[in-house]
Amino acid sequence: MMMVQRNLTQWLVILCVMVFLAACGEKAPVTPEAHVKAQPTKKETIKPVASATDGDTAAVEAPLKYTFVTENRRDPFQPFILIKRPVDADADLSAQTPLQQYETMQYKLSAVIVGYNQPMVMVIAPDGRSYVVRKGMKIGKNGGTVIQINKEGFLVEEKYRDLSDVIRTNILEIKLPKREGV
Repeated sequence: MMMVQRNLTQWLVILCVMVFLAACGEKAPVTPEAHVKAQPTKKETIKPVASATDGDTAAVEAPLKYTFVTENRRDPFQPFILIKRPVDADADLSAQTPLQQYETMQYKLSAVIVGYNQPMVMVIAPDGRSYVVRKGMKIGKNGGTVIQINKEGFLVEEKYRDLSDVIRTNILEIKLPKREGV
């Protein structure tokens, strides 16, 4: 037993000495400049131009200048979903009705009248005023048109152009709120 322990300690000492010698190997001196790589500078050389006074040609170095052209490009920080342009760009904005002052979803539906020849709904604007709306009337800032009125609410169709200049249609449904206590 004593012999096995002695052999194990000899091997352990030999291994430590080998690791120490390997770690003490000679290396190149490390200087702070060795870690920094030289950054190449980009320069544009202009071809030599003959001078009118001398026959010499001289190479002129000018720094490369990059300019970003924003023409015909969209703002990269504007989300895709919110980019909506009206279909009728020539529409007169001053001829808007009071129903076109707010977004369509800001109106609250308070009453639906069905059973007559022409169904109607009563909506309350965010400013507290009430309006009677019929099928075919314009409502909302995006030029939405009321396309259907039923006993649960009404549907509004909004048309707009997206980024690729394609006309998209958005159907919004405004329903009567649920009655409390019934």
